[in-house]
Order: sequence, then C-alpha cells, then structure tokens
Amino acid sequence: MVERIELIERHIKIFSVHKIRCIFGDREFISGLWSAFLSDKGIHFVMRIKVNFQITDAGGISVSAKTLFIENDLPIGSGEVESAHRYVIQDRLKIAGAWWKENNAGYMSALKTLRADDNWEDCWDSEFLKAA
Repeated sequence: MVERIELIERHIKIFSVHKIRCIFGDREFISGLWSAFLSDKGIHFVMRIKVNFQITDAGGISVSAKTLFIENDLPIGSGEVESAHRYVIQDRLKIAGAWWKENNAGYMSALKTLRADDNWEDCWDSEFLKAA
C-alpha cells in the first residue's frame, strides 16, 4: 500500500492533485489508510467490493455494504462498469496496422491515456521530465 501512496504523491508532484478525477480499485485495494489518504487529498475514489462486505458506519455500527448503500440511496455498481477494463484498454491500443511488444504495451497505453485525457502538454511540461 505504501507503493500506491508513493505513486499518487509522485503524480501529484508532477501534475497536481486537480488532474486526478477519480481512482478506481478492486477489493485488494481496500484499506482504512488508503481511503483516508485519498480523502485527505480530496481525491474521489471508487472501490469494487462484494455486497456482503462489512463496513463500519459513522456511528461505529458494522453493516453490509448493500444495506448501507440502499439506506443512503447510493448507487450499486453494475456489470457494465465492472467489465469496462475489457474495452477501455483495447480502444487505447488497437490501432489499424499497429502492434506492441508486451513490455511496451503499458507505456503505450499510458501515453495514449495522457493524450485522451488532455494531459499531454502537462506531461511534457512537467518538472519530472525536464529533469530527465
């Protein structure tokens, strides 16, 4: 978890916290320290959990996630959202006539994401790259 915090701190140093719209994570990313860090930074986050996952509410009472969400009229994720990973990366990497070595696919995806999110210029203007 320390690595995640260091990664986000590094991103904030280069691009600023305002460039982070939201962080998505799976069950293994759930922890009080991680969610407190994100909340303290003002970073919105969405974590995938099982509906029977136990959450301690503001009153210190442990309830299932489903119960808490329903009582507070909060949305419960759908299969469509959870399966987004199947097409988002493909849309970013599948280009007619292009091919990527497995070792380079992550770098290409990151670069295409920067461009798609209108962060391209911020990346090249960052102090991190100027120092490189």
